[in-house]
Amino acid sequence: YYTGAQKFPSSEAIALSERPGKQRSLLLIYWKPSKSLTWRQVADGGADSTIATVAANIKKYPHKFFLNIYHEPEDNVRPDPSSGMTPEDYADMYRHVVTKLRGHGVTNAVYVWNVMGYSGWEKYLDGLYPGDAYVDWLAYDPYAKDNRFPTVASVINRSRSDIGWPGYYEWVTAKVPDKPIMLAEWGVDLKSNSDPASVLRGDMASQLAPYPRVKALVYWNEHGVGNYRIDETTSKGLALGAAYRDLAAQPIFNTIDPTSAP
Repeated sequence: YYTGAQKFPSSEAIALSERPGKQRSLLLIYWKPSKSLTWRQVADGGADSTIATVAANIKKYPHKFFLNIYHEPEDNVRPDPSSGMTPEDYADMYRHVVTKLRGHGVTNAVYVWNVMGYSGWEKYLDGLYPGDAYVDWLAYDPYAKDNRFPTVASVINRSRSDIGWPGYYEWVTAKVPDKPIMLAEWGVDLKSNSDPASVLRGDMASQLAPYPRVKALVYWNEHGVGNYRIDETTSKGLALGAAYRDLAAQPIFNTIDPTSAP
């Protein structure tokens, strides 16, 4: 995560992405152009000097990478039109940042629009979307909690028939029919699931078959509201880690030549 004009991508991130003898890892960088300005202020040019600094740093990086601009905006929305934090302010901010980066000659950033994608925020999603010309990948952040999601497939599209919510995957594929989708954060909660390892078992090729637009799954290996670590030393943690290693070794995730990373 980066805020403002911190050096980016950092030398640590670059070092982690280089894996001699293996395919280079693709960086997914989360960036908020300002910590103190509203979306409207950024859209109106308040962070332009920061954007210029970041653009100069980005151009030094010789590879393509994913740039996630101000992720999970839903819980930051303030509907008051004077707040500077409406969905429309966010969309204007996103468009402005992408336009400025392109204007500074950035060509290696793949722009990610990353929302939570939960049913409770669906009323904001249309307004938050910046438009096809500014977004390369669509992303959202589903998690498996409380024994409600027994497989990875069940996490991908969480519908709510009681409020007419088809699930984020269905919603976004209808709205944007031609862009790849990633789970930019996902994970299985060690605290609230009785058998978290079981969620990661099963053939992923068949589980992902109904969701052909999903092209990347980025596991959130961290504590937070829950605990999603795959390196915990508890019995449940060790089982989850083993299940994750088995999942990562499945053929569907290992089809690319190690030299082919962009």
